[in-house]
Amino acid sequence: MSINATINCQLQMFGASLLERVRGVAGYCIALLVLGLAMMLNATPAAAQASSTFSNTTNGAINSTTVCTNPLVRNFTVSSTGTVADINIGILATHTWRGDLQFTLQSPTGTRVRMTNGDTNNVSGDNFNVLLDDAATQVVNSDSATGNHSTSAPPYQNTFRPRAALSAFNGQSAAGTWRLEICDLFPTADNGTFVRSDLYLTLARQAGVAPALTCPNQTIVFDWDAVTWTAGSTSNTYALGTLGNIGFNLTTDGAWLNNATFGGQSPVRQNGFTGGLSPSQFSLGQVADQPSRAGRAVTTITLPAIMRGAQFTIFDVDSNPGQFADLVTVEGRYQGANVTPTLTNGSANYVIGNSAYGDGASDNDSSFGNVVVTFSQPIDRIIISYGNHAAAPVDPGQQGIALHDITFCRPDTTIALSKTSRVIDDMIPVGSTEFNVPGALIEYCLLASNTGDTAASNVLMTDAIPPETSFVSGSIRSGTGCANATTVEDDDGAGADESDPRGAQFVSGEVRATTSSLAAGASVAFTFQVIVD
Repeated sequence: MSINATINCQLQMFGASLLERVRGVAGYCIALLVLGLAMMLNATPAAAQASSTFSNTTNGAINSTTVCTNPLVRNFTVSSTGTVADINIGILATHTWRGDLQFTLQSPTGTRVRMTNGDTNNVSGDNFNVLLDDAATQVVNSDSATGNHSTSAPPYQNTFRPRAALSAFNGQSAAGTWRLEICDLFPTADNGTFVRSDLYLTLARQAGVAPALTCPNQTIVFDWDAVTWTAGSTSNTYALGTLGNIGFNLTTDGAWLNNATFGGQSPVRQNGFTGGLSPSQFSLGQVADQPSRAGRAVTTITLPAIMRGAQFTIFDVDSNPGQFADLVTVEGRYQGANVTPTLTNGSANYVIGNSAYGDGASDNDSSFGNVVVTFSQPIDRIIISYGNHAAAPVDPGQQGIALHDITFCRPDTTIALSKTSRVIDDMIPVGSTEFNVPGALIEYCLLASNTGDTAASNVLMTDAIPPETSFVSGSIRSGTGCANATTVEDDDGAGADESDPRGAQFVSGEVRATTSSLAAGASVAFTFQVIVD
């Protein structure tokens, strides 16, 4: 006979004791619940940057053939990915009349900047030994008209501002071939030699793209906008929907600070750290002072059930030269085993494994210092350790971080269902073998087993009795297995037997059986009888 049974499971959460752990003994600023948004409170915001040097040392003659319609060309092949945040270029050339030289730089996208216009009438000094930098105060070829430059570089003897700004390249992709053109504005007179050039590229690090959180049973969000936190408290518990309580416990080996800009006495629910969100939203913020690089702040989040994944953002994991340099490490637990999340960097930090290292500046209202943490595996606990890495000074000073809302994949579990039958009596007095014939008494067993790792609640099984059979009133029994299903269940859906914790009824031609709770690894069985018509 065919099986016609359905199951509807709603997960039941169960709590776990809070785990307190402090790593290190001296330290820096603690950051509340999650990772660090370390920023000196008056740090100047800027995107984290990485600098690279590309050199061309192939000599070339500068003479009557290197006119500006046919310049001497030297290329730089740049493989670095990222966008240009700043660019400088050093050029060394020998020449007996520096004012004759004209230099033009072209980016891989075709943007051209003429860095010198030459000054053939007024600048007669020998050689060109210059680092061209937009930040320089003096314009190129405005130094001594007759003074000679050195023939040795780098370092370059002089630093001047180019005639046209190199900032024209900012924001462009750095990768590709950069082209330096050298020509002689008075080719019939003085000659020289290109010796070398060094292209200094500072690239803005790109923020990573966090993986999508894929949840088999929808999501539930813990939202700091919806709760309160007593300023200065370090342990609080909140209801997470109907799943149970989520607990937060914070420790630090430094001193929690009181700062009005960030909500007052830390730890505190605040909206001073916004991570670039607009409009600003509440988060759990910390401002603390730790005495050494070894100090750590540890936040432990105890979940109400085994969640199938999680994702959240930590604001402002960054650095400030001579002060802090954030280090945030995030771990998960699943029934005592370690679970490693994926950390996605912002432009003010980089990620190695499950740690994020702040090496660039980020203001408290900027997204540069954000780190996105993604758990794609089941977890029942999250542990965040926040401090400084080796780039910080011995005494890093005060810092601050904040934990934003946490999106969880709702718990789910796996229920295995089976249906078996046996002929109890075929009403034929001859022989020991029983047959499924008219008049026979048949017993069916519905068995549900929780093969997952999470308790289920409100498990419902339904089974329509087969055609051409009649239900035997008062025959429903329950138990933990087919062989020990001996507890009597009546045929209606009312009374104490419906919640002990199992219940069953016969209605509209089907058996409906429920159990209020089914623990991981547990089973429940219901038997009932029919007579073949």
